[in-house]
Amino acid sequence: CDTGPPPPPVGPPPLAVAPGPPTPGGPITCTPYVSFVGTIDDGIVMQAFGGHLRFWHVVHAHVAATSDRILDDPSGTVLKIRLSPDGRHAVSASSDRTLKVWDLSNGQAVRALEGHSDLVRGVAVTTDGRHAVSASYDCTLKVWDLSSGEVVRTLKGHTDGVSCVTVAPDGRHAVSA
Repeated sequence: CDTGPPPPPVGPPPLAVAPGPPTPGGPITCTPYVSFVGTIDDGIVMQAFGGHLRFWHVVHAHVAATSDRILDDPSGTVLKIRLSPDGRHAVSASSDRTLKVWDLSNGQAVRALEGHSDLVRGVAVTTDGRHAVSASYDCTLKVWDLSSGEVVRTLKGHTDGVSCVTVAPDGRHAVSA
């Protein structure tokens, strides 16, 4: 499977956020391209390219937000992130051919999941939170046991790099492209 270099990011223009404490109507600066935003209770996890994941606290229904934590992945560019159903962990897919499981309470990587031979472009977490499925440019999907970090199964069949995956609500089926 020879996929060549990864494609450039596609999506909306950069996200503008207020620097420092929330100031409705105050100055804004632009952050790098954002490819994922997911909610956790009263907060938001935002992923920006370059290996940084930022946790934001939203002030009720207002636009203003403050950031109290950045999760840094210095080993590779974070390409996708998905949250566990309980909101306590996140799983990131990276250009360094790994997935990382993050503890959102302290911002630390709990474990690195290694097994792909090319960059990991997509990830999905099952609704029970026990497994993740990764999509890689090595033309495979891998099913991971999140508690042990082990590969449960490698799914082959793509003839080109796999860039995205989603898991059905029953956790028994996945769709990839």
